[in-house]
Amino acid sequence: MRNYTSFFEDVKELKNTINKETGRPALEGVTDNSGIEEIIRWGFSAKLDIFKTLILILKKLWEDFLSDQGNEEKTFNEDKFTILSREETLMNDFHPDIMDIYFKFQRLYRENLAGNQTLEYIDELHYGDYDERVLKNLVQEILLNRLYFHPVNSDVVKKFIQQKEDEQQILKQANEIKQQEYWIAKCVWIELQEELSELLMLLEASRLRNGYIMREFLKMFGNAYVDLKEQIVRVLSIKRRMMLKDTHPDWSKEDVEKTVKNLEKNEEKEIERLKYSARMADIIDDIEAKGDMDDETLNEYKKKVKKVLKEIYFLLHPHRLMHNPDFQKLTTKQKEHLKKLWDRVMDIKQHDLRYPEGTVGHYMHSLDNLLGILDKGKKILVHSGLEINVGYIITGNTIDERIEWLNNEIQQLEKDIQNTKEEILILKNNKDILEKKASLACPSKHDQVREEMLRRAEEYRKEAMELEKQFEHLFKGDPS
Repeated sequence: MRNYTSFFEDVKELKNTINKETGRPALEGVTDNSGIEEIIRWGFSAKLDIFKTLILILKKLWEDFLSDQGNEEKTFNEDKFTILSREETLMNDFHPDIMDIYFKFQRLYRENLAGNQTLEYIDELHYGDYDERVLKNLVQEILLNRLYFHPVNSDVVKKFIQQKEDEQQILKQANEIKQQEYWIAKCVWIELQEELSELLMLLEASRLRNGYIMREFLKMFGNAYVDLKEQIVRVLSIKRRMMLKDTHPDWSKEDVEKTVKNLEKNEEKEIERLKYSARMADIIDDIEAKGDMDDETLNEYKKKVKKVLKEIYFLLHPHRLMHNPDFQKLTTKQKEHLKKLWDRVMDIKQHDLRYPEGTVGHYMHSLDNLLGILDKGKKILVHSGLEINVGYIITGNTIDERIEWLNNEIQQLEKDIQNTKEEILILKNNKDILEKKASLACPSKHDQVREEMLRRAEEYRKEAMELEKQFEHLFKGDPS
Protein backbone atom coordinates (compact mmCIF):
# COMPACT_ATOMS: atom_id res chain seq x y z
CA MET A 1 0.00 0.00 0.00
CA ARG A 2 1.51 3.32 -1.11
CA ASN A 3 3.02 5.39 1.77
CA TYR A 4 -0.02 4.67 3.91
CA THR A 5 -0.08 6.02 7.48
CA SER A 6 -2.21 3.79 9.69
CA PHE A 7 -4.91 4.87 12.12
CA PHE A 8 -2.75 3.73 15.05
CA GLU A 9 0.29 5.71 13.80
CA ASP A 10 -1.83 8.82 13.31
CA VAL A 11 -3.39 8.64 16.79
CA LYS A 12 0.03 8.06 18.35
CA GLU A 13 1.47 11.08 16.53
CA LEU A 14 -1.51 13.25 17.54
CA LYS A 15 -1.16 12.20 21.19
CA ASN A 16 2.54 13.08 21.12
CA THR A 17 1.76 16.47 19.56
CA ILE A 18 -0.90 17.22 22.20
CA ASN A 19 1.51 16.14 24.94
CA LYS A 20 4.23 18.51 23.67
CA GLU A 21 1.81 21.42 23.27
CA THR A 22 0.11 21.05 26.69
CA GLY A 23 2.92 19.55 28.78
CA ARG A 24 0.38 17.01 30.10
CA PRO A 25 0.23 13.23 29.52
CA ALA A 26 -1.27 12.33 26.15
CA LEU A 27 -5.04 11.91 26.08
CA GLU A 28 -6.34 8.35 26.26
CA GLY A 29 -9.75 7.12 25.15
CA VAL A 30 -9.06 5.82 21.62
CA THR A 31 -7.42 2.56 20.59
CA ASP A 32 -7.10 0.30 17.56
CA ASN A 33 -10.44 -1.25 18.52
CA SER A 34 -12.31 2.04 18.84
CA GLY A 35 -15.55 2.60 16.94
CA ILE A 36 -16.86 5.79 15.31
CA GLU A 37 -18.35 7.19 18.55
CA GLU A 38 -15.11 6.71 20.52
CA ILE A 39 -13.14 8.48 17.80
CA ILE A 40 -15.60 11.42 17.74
CA ARG A 41 -15.50 11.76 21.54
CA TRP A 42 -11.72 11.67 21.48
CA GLY A 43 -11.74 14.27 18.69
CA PHE A 44 -13.81 16.61 20.90
CA SER A 45 -11.51 16.18 23.90
CA ALA A 46 -8.36 16.48 21.77
CA LYS A 47 -9.80 19.61 20.10
CA LEU A 48 -9.48 18.13 16.61
CA ASP A 49 -11.40 19.91 13.86
CA ILE A 50 -14.11 18.01 12.00
CA PHE A 51 -11.81 17.35 9.03
CA LYS A 52 -9.12 15.53 11.02
CA THR A 53 -11.72 13.61 13.00
CA LEU A 54 -13.43 12.50 9.78
CA ILE A 55 -10.12 11.41 8.27
CA LEU A 56 -9.39 9.34 11.39
CA ILE A 57 -12.84 7.74 11.14
CA LEU A 58 -12.35 6.91 7.46
CA LYS A 59 -8.89 5.51 8.20
CA LYS A 60 -10.36 3.22 10.82
CA LEU A 61 -13.26 2.15 8.55
CA TRP A 62 -10.80 1.58 5.70
CA GLU A 63 -8.62 -0.67 7.85
CA ASP A 64 -11.68 -2.59 9.07
CA PHE A 65 -12.75 -2.96 5.44
CA LEU A 66 -9.31 -4.29 4.46
CA SER A 67 -9.43 -6.75 7.32
CA ASP A 68 -12.83 -8.02 6.14
CA GLN A 69 -11.57 -8.37 2.57
CA GLY A 70 -8.72 -10.58 3.74
CA ASN A 71 -6.39 -9.37 0.94
CA GLU A 72 -7.54 -12.17 -1.36
CA GLU A 73 -8.45 -12.15 -5.04
CA LYS A 74 -12.02 -11.12 -5.81
CA THR A 75 -13.64 -12.96 -8.72
CA PHE A 76 -16.86 -11.81 -10.33
CA ASN A 77 -18.95 -14.85 -11.16
CA GLU A 78 -20.56 -13.67 -14.38
CA ASP A 79 -17.49 -14.79 -16.36
CA LYS A 80 -13.77 -15.16 -15.78
CA PHE A 81 -13.41 -11.47 -14.84
CA THR A 82 -10.72 -11.70 -12.16
CA ILE A 83 -9.98 -8.44 -10.37
CA LEU A 84 -6.78 -8.44 -8.35
CA SER A 85 -7.08 -7.17 -4.78
CA ARG A 86 -4.98 -4.13 -5.30
CA GLU A 87 -5.10 -0.65 -3.90
CA GLU A 88 -7.22 1.08 -6.58
CA THR A 89 -9.72 -1.76 -6.88
CA LEU A 90 -10.23 -1.97 -3.13
CA MET A 91 -10.66 1.79 -2.87
CA ASN A 92 -13.44 1.59 -5.43
CA ASP A 93 -15.09 -1.12 -3.30
CA PHE A 94 -14.85 1.05 -0.18
CA HIS A 95 -18.28 2.60 0.55
CA PRO A 96 -18.54 3.78 4.19
CA ASP A 97 -22.00 4.54 5.60
CA ILE A 98 -21.97 8.35 5.44
CA MET A 99 -25.39 8.75 7.07
CA ASP A 100 -24.31 6.64 10.06
CA ILE A 101 -21.26 8.90 10.48
CA TYR A 102 -23.45 12.03 10.20
CA PHE A 103 -26.02 10.95 12.81
CA LYS A 104 -23.32 9.96 15.30
CA PHE A 105 -21.54 13.30 14.77
CA GLN A 106 -24.74 15.26 15.34
CA ARG A 107 -25.84 13.34 18.45
CA LEU A 108 -22.43 13.53 20.15
CA TYR A 109 -21.98 17.16 19.10
CA ARG A 110 -25.29 18.13 20.75
CA GLU A 111 -24.55 16.06 23.87
CA ASN A 112 -21.09 17.55 24.36
CA LEU A 113 -22.10 21.12 23.63
CA ALA A 114 -25.16 20.96 25.91
CA GLY A 115 -23.41 19.15 28.75
CA ASN A 116 -20.20 21.15 29.04
CA GLN A 117 -19.99 24.93 28.71
CA THR A 118 -16.19 24.72 28.47
CA LEU A 119 -16.58 23.35 24.93
CA GLU A 120 -17.42 26.73 23.39
CA TYR A 121 -14.25 26.40 21.29
CA ILE A 122 -16.04 23.59 19.41
CA ASP A 123 -17.57 26.12 17.01
CA GLU A 124 -14.06 27.01 15.84
CA LEU A 125 -13.58 23.36 14.83
CA HIS A 126 -16.47 23.54 12.32
CA TYR A 127 -18.61 20.77 13.84
CA GLY A 128 -21.70 22.98 13.56
CA ASP A 129 -21.06 24.03 9.97
CA TYR A 130 -22.05 20.79 8.31
CA ASP A 131 -25.66 19.73 7.86
CA GLU A 132 -26.60 16.35 6.38
CA ARG A 133 -26.10 17.38 2.75
CA VAL A 134 -22.88 19.33 3.30
CA LEU A 135 -21.26 16.64 5.46
CA LYS A 136 -22.07 14.04 2.80
CA ASN A 137 -20.27 16.18 0.19
CA LEU A 138 -17.33 16.64 2.58
CA VAL A 139 -16.92 12.88 3.12
CA GLN A 140 -17.12 12.28 -0.63
CA GLU A 141 -14.41 14.88 -1.25
CA ILE A 142 -12.15 13.21 1.35
CA LEU A 143 -12.73 9.86 -0.35
CA LEU A 144 -12.18 11.23 -3.87
CA ASN A 145 -8.93 12.89 -2.83
CA ARG A 146 -7.80 9.75 -0.94
CA LEU A 147 -7.02 11.87 2.13
CA TYR A 148 -7.44 8.95 4.50
CA PHE A 149 -4.15 7.64 3.07
CA HIS A 150 -2.23 10.62 4.44
CA PRO A 151 -1.22 11.55 8.01
CA VAL A 152 -3.75 14.01 9.45
CA ASN A 153 -0.90 16.49 10.09
CA SER A 154 0.47 16.18 6.53
CA ASP A 155 0.75 19.13 4.15
CA VAL A 156 -1.79 17.51 1.81
CA VAL A 157 -4.41 17.36 4.57
CA LYS A 158 -3.55 20.86 5.81
CA LYS A 159 -4.03 22.22 2.30
CA PHE A 160 -7.43 20.50 2.02
CA ILE A 161 -8.53 21.78 5.45
CA GLN A 162 -7.50 25.28 4.50
CA GLN A 163 -9.58 25.04 1.32
CA LYS A 164 -12.63 23.85 3.27
CA GLU A 165 -12.19 26.52 5.94
CA ASP A 166 -11.91 29.12 3.19
CA GLU A 167 -15.11 27.77 1.63
CA GLN A 168 -16.99 27.94 4.95
CA GLN A 169 -15.68 31.43 5.64
CA ILE A 170 -16.71 32.60 2.19
CA LEU A 171 -20.18 31.10 2.60
CA LYS A 172 -20.65 32.72 6.03
CA GLN A 173 -19.80 36.14 4.59
CA ALA A 174 -22.22 35.73 1.70
CA ASN A 175 -25.93 36.49 1.91
CA GLU A 176 -28.53 33.74 1.72
CA ILE A 177 -29.25 34.35 -1.98
CA LYS A 178 -25.56 33.92 -2.91
CA GLN A 179 -25.28 30.82 -0.72
CA GLN A 180 -28.29 29.34 -2.48
CA GLU A 181 -26.81 30.22 -5.90
CA TYR A 182 -23.55 28.53 -4.90
CA TRP A 183 -25.18 25.31 -3.71
CA ILE A 184 -27.43 25.14 -6.79
CA ALA A 185 -24.39 25.55 -9.08
CA LYS A 186 -22.50 22.91 -7.10
CA CYS A 187 -25.43 20.47 -7.41
CA VAL A 188 -25.68 21.09 -11.18
CA TRP A 189 -21.91 20.55 -11.46
CA ILE A 190 -22.16 17.20 -9.66
CA GLU A 191 -25.23 16.13 -11.72
CA LEU A 192 -23.46 16.96 -15.00
CA GLN A 193 -20.46 14.89 -13.92
CA GLU A 194 -22.85 11.99 -13.36
CA GLU A 195 -24.46 12.54 -16.79
CA LEU A 196 -21.02 12.57 -18.41
CA SER A 197 -20.18 9.31 -16.61
CA GLU A 198 -23.31 7.67 -18.02
CA LEU A 199 -22.44 8.85 -21.54
CA LEU A 200 -18.86 7.62 -21.21
CA MET A 201 -20.31 4.19 -20.40
CA LEU A 202 -22.46 4.39 -23.55
CA LEU A 203 -19.43 5.46 -25.58
CA GLU A 204 -17.51 2.51 -24.16
CA ALA A 205 -20.32 0.13 -25.11
CA SER A 206 -20.51 1.64 -28.63
CA ARG A 207 -16.77 1.18 -29.22
CA LEU A 208 -16.93 -2.42 -28.03
CA ARG A 209 -20.04 -3.13 -30.13
CA ASN A 210 -18.22 -1.93 -33.27
CA GLY A 211 -15.16 -3.93 -32.20
CA TYR A 212 -17.22 -7.13 -32.00
CA ILE A 213 -18.74 -6.48 -35.44
CA MET A 214 -15.23 -5.98 -36.86
CA ARG A 215 -13.97 -9.16 -35.20
CA GLU A 216 -16.85 -11.26 -36.55
CA PHE A 217 -16.33 -9.72 -40.00
CA LEU A 218 -12.62 -10.61 -39.96
CA LYS A 219 -13.38 -14.14 -38.77
CA MET A 220 -15.70 -14.58 -41.76
CA PHE A 221 -13.96 -12.58 -44.52
CA GLY A 222 -10.50 -11.77 -43.09
CA ASN A 223 -8.15 -12.95 -45.88
CA ALA A 224 -10.26 -11.58 -48.73
CA TYR A 225 -10.83 -8.26 -46.93
CA VAL A 226 -7.14 -7.78 -46.05
CA ASP A 227 -6.15 -8.50 -49.66
CA LEU A 228 -8.72 -5.98 -50.93
CA LYS A 229 -7.57 -3.26 -48.50
CA GLU A 230 -3.93 -3.91 -49.35
CA GLN A 231 -4.53 -3.54 -53.09
CA ILE A 232 -6.62 -0.37 -52.60
CA VAL A 233 -3.80 1.20 -50.57
CA ARG A 234 -1.30 0.08 -53.23
CA VAL A 235 -3.28 1.84 -56.00
CA LEU A 236 -3.67 5.03 -53.94
CA SER A 237 0.04 4.98 -53.11
CA ILE A 238 1.10 4.84 -56.79
CA LYS A 239 -1.42 7.54 -57.77
CA ARG A 240 0.02 9.74 -55.03
CA ARG A 241 3.52 9.31 -56.49
CA MET A 242 2.32 10.08 -60.01
CA MET A 243 0.54 13.22 -58.82
CA LEU A 244 3.73 14.43 -57.10
CA LYS A 245 5.77 13.85 -60.24
CA ASP A 246 3.15 15.68 -62.30
CA THR A 247 3.25 18.63 -59.86
CA HIS A 248 7.08 18.63 -59.73
CA PRO A 249 8.35 17.50 -63.18
CA ASP A 250 11.99 18.09 -62.18
CA TRP A 251 11.81 15.72 -59.17
CA SER A 252 13.74 12.48 -59.27
CA LYS A 253 12.25 9.18 -58.16
CA GLU A 254 14.28 9.51 -54.97
CA ASP A 255 12.66 12.92 -54.25
CA VAL A 256 9.20 11.44 -54.67
CA GLU A 257 9.94 8.44 -52.41
CA LYS A 258 11.39 10.68 -49.73
CA THR A 259 8.22 12.82 -49.71
CA VAL A 260 5.76 9.95 -49.33
CA LYS A 261 7.87 7.91 -46.90
CA ASN A 262 6.53 9.32 -43.58
CA LEU A 263 2.95 9.59 -44.85
CA GLU A 264 2.88 5.96 -45.93
CA LYS A 265 4.36 4.67 -42.68
CA ASN A 266 0.97 5.09 -41.02
CA GLU A 267 -0.78 3.31 -43.90
CA GLU A 268 1.68 0.42 -43.63
CA LYS A 269 1.07 0.21 -39.87
CA GLU A 270 -2.69 0.11 -40.43
CA ILE A 271 -2.37 -2.72 -42.95
CA GLU A 272 -0.09 -4.67 -40.58
CA ARG A 273 -2.53 -4.08 -37.75
CA LEU A 274 -5.42 -5.28 -39.92
CA LYS A 275 -3.47 -8.42 -40.89
CA TYR A 276 -2.75 -9.12 -37.23
CA SER A 277 -6.41 -8.59 -36.22
CA ALA A 278 -7.53 -10.92 -39.02
CA ARG A 279 -5.09 -13.63 -37.85
CA MET A 280 -6.11 -13.22 -34.22
CA ALA A 281 -9.87 -13.06 -34.82
CA ASP A 282 -10.13 -16.85 -34.83
CA ILE A 283 -7.27 -17.61 -32.45
CA ILE A 284 -8.35 -15.80 -29.25
CA ASP A 285 -10.57 -18.06 -27.19
CA ASP A 286 -13.88 -16.65 -26.07
CA ILE A 287 -14.31 -16.53 -22.31
CA GLU A 288 -16.96 -18.97 -21.15
CA ALA A 289 -19.84 -17.33 -19.29
CA LYS A 290 -20.20 -18.73 -15.78
CA GLY A 291 -23.11 -18.19 -13.44
CA ASP A 292 -25.24 -15.07 -13.09
CA MET A 293 -24.47 -11.70 -11.57
CA ASP A 294 -27.25 -10.38 -9.33
CA ASP A 295 -28.54 -6.84 -9.93
CA GLU A 296 -26.83 -5.38 -6.88
CA THR A 297 -23.40 -6.75 -7.83
CA LEU A 298 -23.87 -5.64 -11.45
CA ASN A 299 -24.85 -2.11 -10.40
CA GLU A 300 -21.83 -1.90 -8.07
CA TYR A 301 -19.52 -3.00 -10.89
CA LYS A 302 -21.02 -0.44 -13.27
CA LYS A 303 -20.62 2.30 -10.65
CA LYS A 304 -16.93 1.49 -10.33
CA VAL A 305 -16.37 1.49 -14.09
CA LYS A 306 -18.28 4.79 -14.46
CA LYS A 307 -16.24 6.39 -11.69
CA VAL A 308 -12.93 5.25 -13.19
CA LEU A 309 -13.92 6.33 -16.72
CA LYS A 310 -14.81 9.78 -15.39
CA GLU A 311 -11.49 10.04 -13.53
CA ILE A 312 -9.59 8.99 -16.66
CA TYR A 313 -11.55 11.54 -18.71
CA PHE A 314 -10.76 14.41 -16.33
CA LEU A 315 -7.15 13.28 -16.05
CA LEU A 316 -6.19 12.33 -19.62
CA HIS A 317 -8.64 13.80 -22.13
CA PRO A 318 -6.51 15.94 -24.50
CA HIS A 319 -8.77 18.98 -24.12
CA ARG A 320 -8.68 18.78 -20.32
CA LEU A 321 -4.90 18.39 -20.33
CA MET A 322 -4.37 21.36 -22.65
CA HIS A 323 -6.37 23.56 -20.25
CA ASN A 324 -4.34 22.44 -17.25
CA PRO A 325 -1.97 25.39 -16.57
CA ASP A 326 0.73 23.00 -15.35
CA PHE A 327 0.61 20.82 -18.47
CA GLN A 328 3.60 22.58 -19.98
CA LYS A 329 5.76 21.25 -17.14
CA LEU A 330 5.71 17.88 -18.84
CA THR A 331 8.48 16.81 -21.19
CA THR A 332 7.65 15.93 -24.79
CA LYS A 333 8.13 12.26 -23.93
CA GLN A 334 5.72 12.49 -20.99
CA LYS A 335 3.10 14.23 -23.15
CA GLU A 336 3.44 11.50 -25.76
CA HIS A 337 3.07 8.84 -23.07
CA LEU A 338 -0.14 10.48 -21.81
CA LYS A 339 -1.49 10.60 -25.36
CA LYS A 340 -0.73 6.88 -25.76
CA LEU A 341 -2.57 6.18 -22.50
CA TRP A 342 -5.60 8.09 -23.78
CA ASP A 343 -5.39 6.19 -27.08
CA ARG A 344 -5.42 2.96 -25.06
CA VAL A 345 -8.72 4.03 -23.48
CA MET A 346 -10.14 4.80 -26.92
CA ASP A 347 -8.72 1.70 -28.58
CA ILE A 348 -10.24 -1.77 -28.67
CA LYS A 349 -7.74 -4.65 -28.57
CA GLN A 350 -8.45 -8.22 -29.66
CA HIS A 351 -8.27 -9.49 -26.07
CA ASP A 352 -11.08 -7.04 -25.17
CA LEU A 353 -13.38 -8.92 -27.56
CA ARG A 354 -13.55 -12.26 -25.73
CA TYR A 355 -16.71 -11.89 -23.70
CA PRO A 356 -20.03 -13.50 -24.71
CA GLU A 357 -23.06 -11.30 -25.29
CA GLY A 358 -24.92 -10.76 -22.03
CA THR A 359 -21.79 -10.60 -19.86
CA VAL A 360 -20.37 -7.39 -18.39
CA GLY A 361 -17.16 -7.65 -20.40
CA HIS A 362 -19.11 -7.56 -23.66
CA TYR A 363 -20.22 -3.98 -22.96
CA MET A 364 -17.32 -2.37 -21.10
CA HIS A 365 -13.56 -2.58 -20.62
CA SER A 366 -12.15 -4.66 -17.80
CA LEU A 367 -12.10 -2.58 -14.61
CA ASP A 368 -8.61 -3.89 -13.92
CA ASN A 369 -7.42 -2.58 -17.30
CA LEU A 370 -8.99 0.85 -16.73
CA LEU A 371 -7.47 1.09 -13.24
CA GLY A 372 -4.05 0.29 -14.69
CA ILE A 373 -4.39 3.15 -17.20
CA LEU A 374 -5.58 5.53 -14.46
CA ASP A 375 -2.71 4.58 -12.15
CA LYS A 376 -0.07 5.12 -14.87
CA GLY A 377 -1.58 8.50 -15.80
CA LYS A 378 -1.54 9.65 -12.17
CA LYS A 379 2.09 8.62 -11.70
CA ILE A 380 3.22 10.64 -14.74
CA LEU A 381 1.30 13.72 -13.61
CA VAL A 382 2.36 13.47 -9.96
CA HIS A 383 6.03 13.22 -10.93
CA SER A 384 5.58 16.41 -12.95
CA GLY A 385 3.91 18.31 -10.12
CA LEU A 386 0.45 18.41 -11.72
CA GLU A 387 -2.67 18.31 -9.54
CA ILE A 388 -4.34 14.96 -10.24
CA ASN A 389 -7.81 15.68 -8.86
CA VAL A 390 -8.55 19.04 -10.46
CA GLY A 391 -12.04 17.82 -11.35
CA TYR A 392 -13.09 17.76 -7.69
CA ILE A 393 -11.68 20.99 -6.22
CA ILE A 394 -13.69 24.21 -6.45
CA THR A 395 -11.48 27.30 -6.48
CA GLY A 396 -12.02 31.01 -5.83
CA ASN A 397 -11.35 33.55 -3.07
CA THR A 398 -14.91 34.92 -2.93
CA ILE A 399 -18.38 33.44 -3.32
CA ASP A 400 -18.70 35.18 -6.71
CA GLU A 401 -15.38 33.73 -7.92
CA ARG A 402 -16.45 30.24 -6.84
CA ILE A 403 -19.83 30.60 -8.53
CA GLU A 404 -18.02 31.82 -11.66
CA TRP A 405 -15.65 28.82 -11.48
CA LEU A 406 -18.60 26.45 -11.15
CA ASN A 407 -20.45 28.11 -14.03
CA ASN A 408 -17.35 27.85 -16.25
CA GLU A 409 -16.93 24.20 -15.29
CA ILE A 410 -20.64 23.60 -15.96
CA GLN A 411 -20.21 25.12 -19.44
CA GLN A 412 -17.20 22.87 -20.08
CA LEU A 413 -19.08 19.80 -18.85
CA GLU A 414 -22.00 20.67 -21.13
CA LYS A 415 -19.53 20.81 -24.06
CA ASP A 416 -17.98 17.51 -22.95
CA ILE A 417 -21.45 15.96 -22.80
CA GLN A 418 -22.38 17.27 -26.26
CA ASN A 419 -19.06 16.06 -27.75
CA THR A 420 -19.53 12.64 -26.18
CA LYS A 421 -23.07 12.40 -27.57
CA GLU A 422 -21.71 13.24 -31.02
CA GLU A 423 -18.99 10.60 -30.69
CA ILE A 424 -21.63 8.01 -29.79
CA LEU A 425 -23.70 8.97 -32.86
CA ILE A 426 -20.62 8.82 -35.11
CA LEU A 427 -19.87 5.30 -33.87
CA LYS A 428 -23.51 4.27 -34.23
CA ASN A 429 -23.75 5.60 -37.80
CA ASN A 430 -20.26 4.53 -38.96
CA LYS A 431 -20.83 3.65 -42.62
CA ASP A 432 -18.00 1.13 -42.76
CA ILE A 433 -19.27 -0.74 -39.68
CA LEU A 434 -22.88 -0.67 -40.94
CA GLU A 435 -21.73 -2.21 -44.24
CA LYS A 436 -19.83 -4.93 -42.37
CA LYS A 437 -22.85 -5.61 -40.19
CA ALA A 438 -25.01 -5.93 -43.33
CA SER A 439 -22.49 -8.35 -44.87
CA LEU A 440 -22.71 -10.56 -41.78
CA ALA A 441 -26.50 -10.39 -41.54
CA CYS A 442 -27.24 -12.96 -44.26
CA PRO A 443 -25.16 -16.20 -43.86
CA SER A 444 -26.47 -17.60 -47.16
CA LYS A 445 -24.68 -14.77 -49.02
CA HIS A 446 -21.33 -15.00 -47.22
CA ASP A 447 -19.66 -16.91 -50.06
CA GLN A 448 -20.96 -14.37 -52.56
CA VAL A 449 -19.61 -11.45 -50.47
CA ARG A 450 -16.21 -13.14 -50.15
CA GLU A 451 -16.00 -13.81 -53.90
CA GLU A 452 -16.92 -10.20 -54.64
CA MET A 453 -14.07 -9.00 -52.38
CA LEU A 454 -11.59 -11.30 -54.11
CA ARG A 455 -12.80 -10.10 -57.52
CA ARG A 456 -12.37 -6.45 -56.55
CA ALA A 457 -8.95 -7.16 -55.03
CA GLU A 458 -7.84 -8.72 -58.33
CA GLU A 459 -9.07 -5.68 -60.26
CA TYR A 460 -7.12 -3.34 -57.98
CA ARG A 461 -4.04 -5.58 -58.28
CA LYS A 462 -4.13 -5.34 -62.09
CA GLU A 463 -4.68 -1.57 -61.89
CA ALA A 464 -1.73 -1.25 -59.49
CA MET A 465 0.57 -3.23 -61.81
CA GLU A 466 -0.40 -1.04 -64.77
CA LEU A 467 0.07 2.17 -62.76
CA GLU A 468 3.49 0.99 -61.56
CA LYS A 469 4.59 0.59 -65.19
CA GLN A 470 3.33 4.10 -66.00
CA PHE A 471 5.08 5.51 -62.95
CA GLU A 472 8.41 3.91 -63.90
CA HIS A 473 8.01 5.26 -67.45
CA LEU A 474 7.87 8.84 -66.06
CA PHE A 475 11.52 8.54 -65.03
CA LYS A 476 12.94 7.16 -68.29
CA GLY A 477 16.01 9.17 -69.15
CA ASP A 478 16.29 10.47 -65.56
CA PRO A 479 20.06 10.35 -64.67
CA SER A 480 19.27 9.30 -61.10
